[in-house]
Amino acid sequence: TRRPLVLKLINEPDLKVEYCEFLHLPKKKFTYDEVRKEIENATENDPRCQNKSISDVPINLTVHSPNVLDLTLIDLPGLTRVAVGDQPKDINQQIRALILKYIQQENTIILAVSPANIDLANSDAIQLAKEVDPEGFRTVGVLTKLDLMDKGTNAMQILNNEVIPLKLGYIPVVNRSQHDIDQKKDIKSQWSAEDAYFSGHPAYRMIKNRCGTEYLSKVLNKTLMQHIKNCLPDINNKIGTFTNLMTMQQNHKLFWVALLVMHKNLKIKWKGTMTTQQLTN
Repeated sequence: TRRPLVLKLINEPDLKVEYCEFLHLPKKKFTYDEVRKEIENATENDPRCQNKSISDVPINLTVHSPNVLDLTLIDLPGLTRVAVGDQPKDINQQIRALILKYIQQENTIILAVSPANIDLANSDAIQLAKEVDPEGFRTVGVLTKLDLMDKGTNAMQILNNEVIPLKLGYIPVVNRSQHDIDQKKDIKSQWSAEDAYFSGHPAYRMIKNRCGTEYLSKVLNKTLMQHIKNCLPDINNKIGTFTNLMTMQQNHKLFWVALLVMHKNLKIKWKGTMTTQQLTN
């Protein structure tokens, strides 16, 4: 993506047919197949995205489904090290600034996605997350492309939190390949294939209960709820401070309005007295 995608998942248990909605196209329902095309259209139609540039204006997408948990995710552009074609020379700095704008907020859970077939120390996602969350209190590590690792190797050291520790740990997932997407492989079929992969792997089957996309969604939902509870006292304090400030400002305004009214009344009375005196003279 070259624009932030705000993805809001809404669980509707009694819904028969899943559908999606875009904020910029209200009251129009989309299927999953149509969503991808609309995201591409919304990106290409944004003048800020010309020449493969990025935009900080988000695309808002809501998914209504009985198969999701209530959750809001923000998908951000991936870092690129070298400008391609007509991209701005500072495209890396632009994307970096955009990502930091979101992840440096203390009430945000960071989903640091890294491929398992590269050295974790070289992961851009982990490096950025460490900048704003050095202790890893609000960062969930996600490992992809485990199925593409060299034969005979695995990511168990990372998954056991032994390489670059995060308080919330790492969760492995297996996503659809480009071929799967082109063949229109649906999400449920992918989840089944993912489950079969972890169940049949000699190393990962030992930790199967904490692997996969479905497990990741449950962890995120639980983590977000706990994070909200932890942040509530600070949010309440900020609301109280803001309310007190507004009350003080309102009282201050009322004070000056009262002084102004008194001043006008005295001025009118003074003028009336002078006129009477002049007439008497």
